[in-house]
Amino acid sequence: MGKLLDRARRSFEGSAVSSLESKSRLIRRLALWQAWFAVFIIWSALVVTVGPIPRLTSFHGEVGEKWVEQDVFTPFALSVDDVERALAEQSFLRAQHEKVFVYDPEVEAGSFRLIDQILSDAVKAKEAGTSVSELVKAIQTERGIDLSHRVASFLIAHADDHRLRSDLAEALRVLYKERGVTNDKRLLIGAAQARRLKIILPSGRQDLDTTFSVESVIEYPGEVREFLQRRAFAKVVIAPEWRDAYAELLLQVLRPNLVYSEKLTAEFLASALKRAEHKFHIEPGARVVAQGDRLSLLQVSLLKLLDQKLRHYDTVRLIINAVLLFLGMALVIEFARKYDENFQFTSQRIFVTWLPTIFALAVAKFLLFQSSDVLLSTFALPAGLVGMLGVILLDRRVAVVVSFVTALAAGLAFQWNFLPTLVTAISSLAGIFFIASVRERREVLLAGVKLTVLNVLLVLFVNLAQAQTTLRTDLILVAIANGLGCYVMAVGSLPLVESLFDIVTDVRLMELTSVNHPLMRLLEERAPGSYQHVLNVTKLAEPAAERIGANFLLVRAGAYFHDVGKILKPKYFTENQVTPEERRIHSRLSPHLSCLIIKNHVREGIELAQRFGLPQQVIDFIPQHHGTCLIRYFYEVARQQAEAAGTTLDEREFLYPGPKPQTREAAIVMLADAVEATATAKFTGRIIREEDVYRVVRQTIQDKFSEGQFDECPMTFKDLHEIFEVFVKTLLSRYHRRVDYPQAGQTREQKPGTVIAPPVPAAAPAASPGENRG
Repeated sequence: MGKLLDRARRSFEGSAVSSLESKSRLIRRLALWQAWFAVFIIWSALVVTVGPIPRLTSFHGEVGEKWVEQDVFTPFALSVDDVERALAEQSFLRAQHEKVFVYDPEVEAGSFRLIDQILSDAVKAKEAGTSVSELVKAIQTERGIDLSHRVASFLIAHADDHRLRSDLAEALRVLYKERGVTNDKRLLIGAAQARRLKIILPSGRQDLDTTFSVESVIEYPGEVREFLQRRAFAKVVIAPEWRDAYAELLLQVLRPNLVYSEKLTAEFLASALKRAEHKFHIEPGARVVAQGDRLSLLQVSLLKLLDQKLRHYDTVRLIINAVLLFLGMALVIEFARKYDENFQFTSQRIFVTWLPTIFALAVAKFLLFQSSDVLLSTFALPAGLVGMLGVILLDRRVAVVVSFVTALAAGLAFQWNFLPTLVTAISSLAGIFFIASVRERREVLLAGVKLTVLNVLLVLFVNLAQAQTTLRTDLILVAIANGLGCYVMAVGSLPLVESLFDIVTDVRLMELTSVNHPLMRLLEERAPGSYQHVLNVTKLAEPAAERIGANFLLVRAGAYFHDVGKILKPKYFTENQVTPEERRIHSRLSPHLSCLIIKNHVREGIELAQRFGLPQQVIDFIPQHHGTCLIRYFYEVARQQAEAAGTTLDEREFLYPGPKPQTREAAIVMLADAVEATATAKFTGRIIREEDVYRVVRQTIQDKFSEGQFDECPMTFKDLHEIFEVFVKTLLSRYHRRVDYPQAGQTREQKPGTVIAPPVPAAAPAASPGENRG
């Protein structure tokens, strides 16, 4: 029956653990999504703050309209068509453009060939005895010429007469060489008289000389028919029937050799019109339109082009700025993940890191929007606030990287201006280095005063570098207000940041670690032994934290409050047991019940800490300083009882619930708590040697390391070695050599508890035989 109950209990515990792990994974996943959402929100805010925001309005105006808005200046060069001038010149060109005629010498050669072919066909027809109709049909089919039967009959009859060929050749020569044939004589003569005639070859060659004058050209077909019938054969004595046949045949064969080309005319006109386009250029910074101007066509064109360029420029620059800002944020996150051991990728950490940067940029952009004064806005940008809050809220090294990204964002916000980047970088880095440590609020004031002096010096240096003849007093006043304002905003924002984002600053830790804290006074009142234990743990842990570069203020706070859970049941803990009856309190309880009471001080401590409003980072020390260690005394008692009864014992019942230390600070408090408890138990009221101290400290550290308590924190072997040295030194100073001051006549004796004849101590643990653990 007992085994069955034990199996059921284990099954229940297993399912409970599985459910708890699933819930934990879900919580971690939600936290991760919240962090990425915070990154998106911050990135979007940075992009909107840095800008530029794409234009939602446009420059709008009509020709002749009065411009009632402010003067418009262009930030870059513009080049537009001077439409009014171009239209005037194009109108002139259209009225005076050249008429293009194509002179084709191949037309004459083609006509000669065609005459020869027709005459050859006639000779063949005569020799073959072909009828007139057949000849007409053949010539139409093969030559594309429609001859009348009269002319065909004439050709057959006189095909072998040599005069026929010579007369036709002479007529073609006169027509093509001496006169020229065109398809539009009126347009040709008019263009020639107006000096707007262009004659070209089909190949495109221009400025050629023809064998005839333009005035002698005849038009096809009207003037050509008249010319053939009346003047072409005036010098030749031929019969009328020959003249008529010549005229009809040549009209069929002739084609104009000087042809007007409407297409080429249009092309030449288009080329001339294109050359007539006039560009108007305007330099960056020039005024496009002044308030009160009547808009001209040129100004309307400039405004439209400026509007298009501004939209395109703003969009492109916004995309580039967004990419650069995202890369900057990614750099900071990756740097913090690598070099800040306390970094946690949470939404709170993301907001705390970037809100000062957004605020500083927003102040500068607001002033720039109101005044358009780059210098005034640059020196008004509270960059020192970014550095100061970076030191207070973040790691110093992370603050440096955030400062550089802020300087980059400032340059982007001022249209890639180098001066805001330089001034922001210097001021933000100065805000970091002027705060050596934040143990008192007056240190922030001192940093603000130093920052004010630096800002004034920067104004003077910029004034000299720009060769200004006068010093702007408004810049001096802004620089002073900036430095002092950084102090006011840094100090004033701390309580709000701490409460909103659950951030523990050094100032807050200084306030928590006062011995007058209500919870510490309650611990001193109800559990004085535990109170003394807490003070001893603090004396061990704080110098160890300083030695390895951990946050000693956080360690001090964690050491102060790590055992507040003992307030509720103080008599169940050895350090608070005074009377013999109190020391036998656990003898009346089973080891399981005693173990449960001991473990409960962790849960009760967390509840008390939350009730008194302690930050979560401090509360985490309460469960983590025990980790998952074994409550060994009661485990051994229970094991002996189980062996005597012949039952099994589950070791997990005697483990603290954890978690293991997640930070080096929590690991230091764990070691200090264990070493202090062991040293108090072994050394109080006894004569000890130095080697005893070395052995206790070494063994305690080795036990915790062997149990894997440092597996989840970035504790290194080098850190453990340095902690070992500090613990030994602190314990030796605590259990130092003492002498008794005897009364008269008595012999001086050494008191118990002193260190006698310290031997050469055994070698301390090596720093690291391997790599980091945990």
